[in-house]
Amino acid sequence: MVGYPYLAAFGGSSNKPMRTEKAVIKARHSRATALRPTAAKQPMRERILIVCEGAKTEPHYFEEIRLFSRNSSATIEIYGKECGSAPLSVVQFAQQRWQESGKDFDQIFCVFDRDRHESFDQALARLHSLSKHGFKAIYSYPSFEYWLLLHFGYTRKCFVAQGYRSAGDILEKELSNHFVATFGCPYKKGMTDVFARLQSRLAGACTAAKQALIDADNTKEPNPSTHVHELVTVLLPPHNITPTTLKPVASKAS
Repeated sequence: MVGYPYLAAFGGSSNKPMRTEKAVIKARHSRATALRPTAAKQPMRERILIVCEGAKTEPHYFEEIRLFSRNSSATIEIYGKECGSAPLSVVQFAQQRWQESGKDFDQIFCVFDRDRHESFDQALARLHSLSKHGFKAIYSYPSFEYWLLLHFGYTRKCFVAQGYRSAGDILEKELSNHFVATFGCPYKKGMTDVFARLQSRLAGACTAAKQALIDADNTKEPNPSTHVHELVTVLLPPHNITPTTLKPVASKAS
């Protein structure tokens, strides 16, 4: 018997089996799904952990950068007062927080000073063993304030302790003199607007910090030097940091 498809609509015969209403609806749904535009997958947000030796100065500075950059591609956690002031305790806290997160951080930065800390070398050794997991040491000789001083120009003048004053104290005093001359107020640890004040000088500081590390390697004298710029360039988009030429820092009277 010759089949006539149109007969199926009237209960007539056809060589092809009739499709149920459910099958027709399912087929239409499949076609509609295939034609529907696929939503773009959202990129994974990078997770960054920053643990600082300082209770206020360094956390405030990096928090300022975080707010300024509005980095939508990264989730950034910053700790300071929770971990203690010794370099090794900074590393231990960072490792604990990393483990608590299920080892879910992509980059872990430990920020600390050389100054007079006895556990400095131990902290570096621990971080070296953890580097395969994204841990990185962001340290300064003699202190974080050397990074800030580089915003006023390049210097590799060695800072050493004098009597009861540590190398960090002497560096801080010189930095404070520059703040008074430039901003009309002294520098104080824990200030909350340091990044905002120095932002226009950031490129010069990055250039100076890189040059200081090169000179430190060549002379085998790390005092003074810093790695802070390596963290800053991770947190800030490239267009916020443009190359600049080096200028020597002008010494201010103590």
